[in-house]
Amino acid sequence: MDSLTKFALDILRDRNFSRLDEEVREEVLFLFIDDQRKPSKEGRRTLALNAGLLAKQMGEPRLEVLSMDVLMACDKAEVREVLAQITDILQGQA
Repeated sequence: MDSLTKFALDILRDRNFSRLDEEVREEVLFLFIDDQRKPSKEGRRTLALNAGLLAKQMGEPRLEVLSMDVLMACDKAEVREVLAQITDILQGQA
């Protein structure tokens, strides 16, 4: 497994955001705070890019669909639901 794939797995399956830049990490963590504000664009983009990368590497079309769902999410509850689905898929692949 190449380092980019391992990086994406760490972020999405294990929710290990420590390897992200501090600013991006804050944007991603902001998605988990239920404060009734619109979800972070940068956080959604980061998660979607990693899900898309894993979709290609693993040949898993559900991850590709879910990566688009992260981008299109209008509220934080939607983002958290999609992340839960992504985590379930990745834990089943482990």
